[in-house]
Amino acid sequence: MKLLLCKGRMLNCHRLLKDLEQHGEKQLDEFGFKYGGQPITTALMLSNLIRENVKLLKSLLDDVCHLLLKAGNDFFERYYLNQKKQVAVAPLEVEFHYWKLNTVDVTLDVLREKQALVTAEVLKKGMLKYDSRPTARELKMVRLDILTDLLPKGYPLPDDFDCTCAKFKRISSWDGLILNLNYSMLGKYLFMNDSHLTASDVQHLVQLDIKLQLIHNEMMALMFEKAHAPAPQLPQGADKYWQRLKEKGFVDANCQPLPGVTRKQMMYIADLFSEKLDMTKSKWKYFEELWHINNLAQEKWQCQQTGTLPERYKEIDAVFAD
Repeated sequence: MKLLLCKGRMLNCHRLLKDLEQHGEKQLDEFGFKYGGQPITTALMLSNLIRENVKLLKSLLDDVCHLLLKAGNDFFERYYLNQKKQVAVAPLEVEFHYWKLNTVDVTLDVLREKQALVTAEVLKKGMLKYDSRPTARELKMVRLDILTDLLPKGYPLPDDFDCTCAKFKRISSWDGLILNLNYSMLGKYLFMNDSHLTASDVQHLVQLDIKLQLIHNEMMALMFEKAHAPAPQLPQGADKYWQRLKEKGFVDANCQPLPGVTRKQMMYIADLFSEKLDMTKSKWKYFEELWHINNLAQEKWQCQQTGTLPERYKEIDAVFAD
């Protein structure tokens, strides 16, 4: 893009200025340079002239960037997609294929964990550090506990990772369990920080997008399969509890846990359901099939060992209080 080429040339001018200023009043060759018909005889005169023109160029670039910011989201989305075309997809497809082959049971639960892991690994590299610092409100909306619940036990995160996550929320959104990147917002970030970001930085962000798409394709296939499979039946009396869970923001219209619901909360809901509906023979099986997760019994054992209850447990208790 011509505008980015201008930005690169302007940086080169700054480097030239530093070199010229070191020579100060040193005479140029006997013919010198001419500008507007006037001879330029010293390195300092030349550096001053270049400086004035760099200022004009910077002002012009600022005006162009300002106009482009008003151009609409389509411009930045096209800019991002142009960057994406330059990243090879095949190696990432092969890597994901081998991951599937080495994973015993690819469930929605496993894919959610994979989704969280690839996102965390990219964000830890610091590509979003050039974005403006999040506000107190944005930081308050970050739920690191949900992320750490999906990551491998003991997975290390930087101290300021909540700040990174708040920045990431600006360029991403949730569609059920699927994490989507906003191409126009991502393109805007890449465009406005082009002079700071390296080719490797851009590649990592684009690779995250491609990896998420591969994971989402698997998620969609599983959800399609589930939607067309016979639904397991709960005993009579379950409807009122599902309705209350929807009203409290724990599940969606299809009784699937919303993105902010942790495994511990899912276990707690399943456990109380089992008690209310006397499901002793199929205590965990129904919910593991319904939600495509495994080892709910293990989650309960861990809670018993640590003596802790999941967040919002009182709200879940209220759902089943009658």
